[in-house]
Amino acid sequence: MHLTAVGAVPALEWVKTTDAPRPLTSSDVRKHTVDGTPVLDARLASDTGSDSSVGFTRLIADDDHFVQVVVLGPEAKEKALKAMHERLLDRLRFP
Repeated sequence: MHLTAVGAVPALEWVKTTDAPRPLTSSDVRKHTVDGTPVLDARLASDTGSDSSVGFTRLIADDDHFVQVVVLGPEAKEKALKAMHERLLDRLRFP
């Protein structure tokens, strides 16, 4: 069983699925800093024939936190997923 977040930010609904995890590959991997904090960004893809998925991830690390932001969904909605990922990153705040 896997938990999958579905919906628009900030209201996410968690849905239980029984699908086996799909292997992900990363591309366009970039290491840089945001406001002095090291981050790693990447585009994600899972190609299983007719059921391809894409997404985006950011890994953030500082002295007190490690955060991974991931947005993943159908390839046909890549543009909307990229916009959702950007909105999540814009709203992310560390205490």
